[in-house]
Amino acid sequence: LMGAALAKAVQTSEPSRPALIEGLLYERSVLLVSADAGVGKSTLIANVLAQASAGLPVFQSLHVPRPLLCYYIPFERGSEEILERFHHMASVIPIRWENLRIFNNALFHPNLYEKADQDFLLASIEKDCSQRPPDLVIYDPIYQAVAGGLCNEDRVSIFIRFNTRLMSVLGC
Repeated sequence: LMGAALAKAVQTSEPSRPALIEGLLYERSVLLVSADAGVGKSTLIANVLAQASAGLPVFQSLHVPRPLLCYYIPFERGSEEILERFHHMASVIPIRWENLRIFNNALFHPNLYEKADQDFLLASIEKDCSQRPPDLVIYDPIYQAVAGGLCNEDRVSIFIRFNTRLMSVLGC
């Protein structure tokens, strides 16, 4: 496909899964945001969470069909960083706090390489979202989700299998 035929195909195609954030994220999918440290990934994610929780257009342009229940797992710095960002954003974004969950266990830093940690984290999400499963689960940053990083095929496979399990169990 190219040119006018490609444009027509794009205009007439329907996404195979319902959109969570149109043009960016669809149900039962995984989105990876990658960049160098310190360039704003966590700030970008905080903005997505704030707007998606309220069903507002993400980045003021990407339609969110309904308010999303969002679960945020800070693997690196704990919850303080996201709380600071929300504090600044709350003056301009009508965040729906009831649609946000933050994993906040200062004594436990999950290592998704370990099955016991996988089970604990999954149980925590289920408990924290007991009314309904989350629409969106965000790990920040993913390289901290597995001790030693995602440096080899075994670690990446374990991480991917956990994501598949999470989507299967929670439907998110």
